[in-house]
Amino acid sequence: IQACLSAMSGPQTRPIDHAVDALGDMRGRPGQVEKLIEIAAAMTSQDRQGVIPRDRLETLTMPVMVVWGSDDPMLPVAHTDNLPVQFHVHHVPGAGHMLIEEAPELIATIIRRNMNRRARPLRPN
Repeated sequence: IQACLSAMSGPQTRPIDHAVDALGDMRGRPGQVEKLIEIAAAMTSQDRQGVIPRDRLETLTMPVMVVWGSDDPMLPVAHTDNLPVQFHVHHVPGAGHMLIEEAPELIATIIRRNMNRRARPLRPN
């Protein structure tokens, strides 16, 4: 787990031991490994990660928050280029793919802020 987190994190990030331990404990739960394999299979085709077609993203009618590490080695930040206008992109400088492990406080703040924004009543037209 340590090696995987290191490979997927930003170059300046060293995975925190308690995060590695927590992920190890999680994988020890009955059925967890099988579920992770199932999720990975659903996301991939011919050993490559799938891509949601941009034209399908355009059909979403709700606002979408995307949080992306600027140094993501798995999915380069360029994947956020030209997202539909209802997508709000928040780049996390220096972070890789494992945002929750790399910047837990920032990610919690972003989620909280977005939830609070969505909880406000809509303005009348």
